[in-house]
Amino acid sequence: MKHIEKIVLHPKLENNRRQEVIDWCMAHMPNQEDWGVNSNYDKHGCFNVTILGENNISVATAFMLAYPDSLILEKKLQGVCDMDPEAALLFDFGD
Repeated sequence: MKHIEKIVLHPKLENNRRQEVIDWCMAHMPNQEDWGVNSNYDKHGCFNVTILGENNISVATAFMLAYPDSLILEKKLQGVCDMDPEAALLFDFGD
């Protein structure tokens, strides 16, 4: 099993919407160490949103629902554990 440790989203919005996104992030992630906004002039739109920590992955999902044109530019996965092969058989429902 893996958890997302970091995800970088590109909402494809222009700079005039940056404050709206910052306000959204502040409302949903009060700890400002959990997220950041930085410029990106390589793609359509002008900034990216980086969300950190497995506890914020539901917020990242909510962000993508609020801004459905968002692209995932990067994700960093952290391996947590592997399932025992015999235990995995318990979850094999076949075809």
